[in-house]
Amino acid sequence: MQNRHNKKLFFANILVFHMIKQYSNNAYNKFSINIPIKAWKKAVFRNALKRIFMDEVFKRKLVNKKISNWYWKIFISINKKNISKVKTISEKKPLDKENLRKLISNDIEFFLRRIRAS
Repeated sequence: MQNRHNKKLFFANILVFHMIKQYSNNAYNKFSINIPIKAWKKAVFRNALKRIFMDEVFKRKLVNKKISNWYWKIFISINKKNISKVKTISEKKPLDKENLRKLISNDIEFFLRRIRAS
């Protein structure tokens, strides 16, 4: 975790969470996920990953809930050190969405535990 000028950075298993404090007039969290085209040419996988992530965010009601007493802009990307784990899932036919959902869910839980501890 890094903390410099209202910014925080968390590395989870397959995801990286980069947080910046939200403007005071915005009473909600903003989430943005970036999946590089270089890593996955197939838009089907990139869209499935985004959909699964946003489902998990809405299921936990993280958009309207303060995280460590603030609202944040949260940018999510794939952890380059563990990209091979995600690639093995993406190459299976049909796409193993349940395993992908489990990985994303575990990373969000890890992120929430770390942010509460800091």
